[in-house]
Amino acid sequence: MAITGLWPALLKSTMQFRLANTSGRGLRFRFTGNLTDAYKAVLPLFAPGALIVGASAFTDLRPGTQAALGGLVGLLGLGSALLSPWLLWNLKKYQHSNYALGAEQTRFDTGVRSFYKLSLKVMAVYLGLAIAVGAAFALLLALV
Repeated sequence: MAITGLWPALLKSTMQFRLANTSGRGLRFRFTGNLTDAYKAVLPLFAPGALIVGASAFTDLRPGTQAALGGLVGLLGLGSALLSPWLLWNLKKYQHSNYALGAEQTRFDTGVRSFYKLSLKVMAVYLGLAIAVGAAFALLLALV
């Protein structure tokens, strides 16, 4: 649990160390992100897990509460799946907006919409592949 609280600070420090030890054309790279922005970028990633841990800590696991906890976990899982492109965009925005080389500073101009489009394309490919594999197995079972 302590690692979860330290992870944003470790992310920022790792990026600073890696870029400070990398150079191009005699110039050192820099990472200009601060600790506050690191926590803002990473906190939404940990919120669903913290809610699950908090809810399970305060339930006594009687049969009625087990079902409610299961429903909460299911809702948080669905919410996390729907928000995962935004969460990834938020993290990448923090990373890629804070690179610098000499006097130049990078920008991250990609909107969250492109992350959702990519996620939908990946899900469509996965779904198509799953349907194809399922059809192949059904055909094999029909032939046997």
